[in-house]
Amino acid sequence: MGSNGIKLWNGHDASTWVRRTGGLATDDADAPAAWQRTTPTQRTTPTQRTTPTQRTIQPPRARTRTPRGRERMECRSPPVNYDMGMPQPQPRHAATSRRLSRGAKVLISIATAFAVLVTGTGIAALVVRYQINANINHVEVAFPVLPNVPTPTAEPQGDPPIDFLVLGSDSRITDGNLGQVVEGGSNSDAMMLVQISGDRTSLNVLSIPRDSWVPIEGHGEGKITWAYSYGGPELAISTVQNLTGVTIEHFVVLDFTSFKRLTDALGGVTVKTAEGDRRMNGEEAFDFVHDRFTVSQGDLDRVRRQQAWIKGMMHEVFNKDVLKSPAKVASLITIVLDYSAVDQGITFDYLAGLALEVKDLRPGSVQFLTAPHAESGLIIPGQNQWALRIDYDKFDPFMEAWRDDKVVEYLAAHPNQIPDLEDRPVE
Repeated sequence: MGSNGIKLWNGHDASTWVRRTGGLATDDADAPAAWQRTTPTQRTTPTQRTTPTQRTIQPPRARTRTPRGRERMECRSPPVNYDMGMPQPQPRHAATSRRLSRGAKVLISIATAFAVLVTGTGIAALVVRYQINANINHVEVAFPVLPNVPTPTAEPQGDPPIDFLVLGSDSRITDGNLGQVVEGGSNSDAMMLVQISGDRTSLNVLSIPRDSWVPIEGHGEGKITWAYSYGGPELAISTVQNLTGVTIEHFVVLDFTSFKRLTDALGGVTVKTAEGDRRMNGEEAFDFVHDRFTVSQGDLDRVRRQQAWIKGMMHEVFNKDVLKSPAKVASLITIVLDYSAVDQGITFDYLAGLALEVKDLRPGSVQFLTAPHAESGLIIPGQNQWALRIDYDKFDPFMEAWRDDKVVEYLAAHPNQIPDLEDRPVE
């Protein structure tokens, strides 16, 4: 018997026994009879009001390790309110700040796209809007003003055309760091001026070969691909504007890795070549659009290969009714967003409005063209590099028709003046 009148067990009072064993002895024989477990009929239930000497002792808490290595206390069972005999409410959700994985983003995109197409509810539309806006990689572009905008030679009919400058860059150079690309850390491997016609029924794609020798503001003359490396988006835009006389409204840069991912997402892409139709998977398509050493005209043929792949991809999208599948659409959107950056004016709202405007656009109304070049190139003095000369006698009149939104009419009136993808088979 202790001094306070409490029975001793092995020389210790009951509180010591509880502290050492947690009140949960594995063998009742180890504890004195007064402290052995009660029978079911003797147990105190949570709803019974207990006296101070009868209260059920709280099970001990176990120390566990969180993923970051910090210790936290975790209770083995919900805490009990001994006054009311009712379990205390627990938080319904645990707060997390974990970043969404790419797989989670894909699932969210699929779910939200499906909700919009099936239910058409405003709430689902808001979710899609938020998700797409959150995944768009924006780059702030100060669009340079064209100093002497050529006066249109024809009265505009309806809405004006929309012009985009689209650059392609190689992730093998940037190591997949799109931010490095945006900062002008490398040359652009592809350059396309893309125009949506004013009536929104046709699309014109003009490739400017990367080796084209042009004036670059502040740097004399050089290959047009150097402009991006010298001054990022702004200098690339001003160089193309000064060359073409076209005011560029939007800027897009794509990582060529997207070619591989998009091809696999579509289950392959068929490209028409001189040897016949060639079905490619992602890896094959990636190599196909990069190669300029096994083709007869180097960079000119590589440009044609890039155009042929884009055309093949568009056929896959329309012929397989991909646009009717919310899951496939969401997958393609996710890939493009993961491997692209656009100017601050391209948002979900802008893209949604534009999509409605071009709803009647089909692959057959897309023109793939290349800037006309002279028969002979030039050797860059002191650098032992070869460059292309643009044939301005053909190029300037064509760009006038481009600015006037008269590309289709010009091509019909001047056949064989502007190189077209359909002129000869792709090597």
